[in-house]
Amino acid sequence: MGLFVGGKRAAGLAFPPSSMSRALLALHIALAVNTGLLFLFRAWRIFTGKALSRLWRRYIPDINDVLLLASGALLVFVRGHSFAEPWLSVKLGCVVGYILLGILALRRRNGFAFALALVLYAYILLLALTKQIWIG
Repeated sequence: MGLFVGGKRAAGLAFPPSSMSRALLALHIALAVNTGLLFLFRAWRIFTGKALSRLWRRYIPDINDVLLLASGALLVFVRGHSFAEPWLSVKLGCVVGYILLGILALRRRNGFAFALALVLYAYILLLALTKQIWIG
């Protein structure tokens, strides 16, 4: 299995990326960045005691996160990845941890959980970029 990039075979993908695959990846990256920005925005508002409307507290982040999850699942399928790939399994586990820590941070105004959630978010981005497990 491999990917052809610039005429050379590279490991990781089952077939060359199509324009749909590249567009899906661009969408996934945009949604991932948006998730981080929304998390920071909501945390800032909550930790400073400023009220958030239900739209910004629930609906917009939830819609973004559902689209992020769907685009990630589609990327796994379209690009031929497998959860047997260690980096992808670790990334999924980190996403679950990020979600749980984010819930704890925002609902309980827990600064430590907020900091850990940001560390996990950064590690998820690192995993996505390098496809290498750096811890463990």
